[in-house]
Amino acid sequence: MRLLRRNRSSPNVVFVMFFLLLVAIFLGPSTLPRLLATLLPFVDEGVPCDWLREATDRSVHQSLLGRAVSLRDEPPISLDVRVSSVSLADPAQLVVFSVIVINNTIGTVPILVTPDELILDPNQPTSGLGVVSGGAPDVSNVGETVDSYPPGRIRLLGPQQRCVHEVAIPFNQIPGGSALVAENSTVRAFYRNNVRGAVQQTSGVSVYGDQGLWTGVVESSPRAVGTG
Repeated sequence: MRLLRRNRSSPNVVFVMFFLLLVAIFLGPSTLPRLLATLLPFVDEGVPCDWLREATDRSVHQSLLGRAVSLRDEPPISLDVRVSSVSLADPAQLVVFSVIVINNTIGTVPILVTPDELILDPNQPTSGLGVVSGGAPDVSNVGETVDSYPPGRIRLLGPQQRCVHEVAIPFNQIPGGSALVAENSTVRAFYRNNVRGAVQQTSGVSVYGDQGLWTGVVESSPRAVGTG
């Protein structure tokens, strides 16, 4: 307690706290995480996507702004990707992929997130987040043959917010993993979904007829893979 009182009385501590508050106000939730990640490498570029609020009872609970941006043709989100270094001498190593999802709008956007999983083979009929080698063709929207998604798979990304979906995958389980250790290899992240999702009515009144999901494919720019 003595240490806490001493820190609170320190002008330097008060100045730093005031400065961080000003930064948070003026830079906003989009720029601040990137600045912190640049200054402090151990600070990630957003909260884990798994921690975002689940989309429950979408028949009555949806943001009108979120629906407006999700029902347009243009993607409401953009992506970035990072990947850990890959050692040529260790085929059983864990490769860590970090996909950053950025909401570029002022509406709350529902996205599909499967904890601890990424789509590694874009030919498989699965919707959500995935990664491909930089030399692979553009990802097609081969999504799932479903009418709707369970609430636990839909997360709500707030206005101008970003989240990080990080998954560690054994190198020998990555389809076409040899492309990661090629000279000047790169990876791309993608997100895709092919249905807006029918609502599961849980009350007597249904305001919305779908889950408000954006349909389409969005990809990140290629990012270099380090090799050891």
